[in-house]
Amino acid sequence: MNRRAALIHGFGWGALAGLVLVALMYLASLLLDLKPLTQELNEPLLSIMPGFVFGFLIDTLQHAGKVVEELGLIVAMIVALGALGAAWAWT
Repeated sequence: MNRRAALIHGFGWGALAGLVLVALMYLASLLLDLKPLTQELNEPLLSIMPGFVFGFLIDTLQHAGKVVEELGLIVAMIVALGALGAAWAWT
């Protein structure tokens, strides 16, 4: 298997692991009353966000802003785990 195929293969497995992790986090939140990592990261992310960006998002998205932020964190987590899988496959 060449490097490019290994990277794609590793990214796919890492992204799949990310999807499973997200599903298990939300399942644990339902069964054990735990907060998922994405909900725990909302406050720190908002505290470092510049005020004009936060204001623009509130004005534009209104109530959907929190959902969009959480969805963005979920996608970022899956992509990061995919990149970690690609890096592991490259070695």
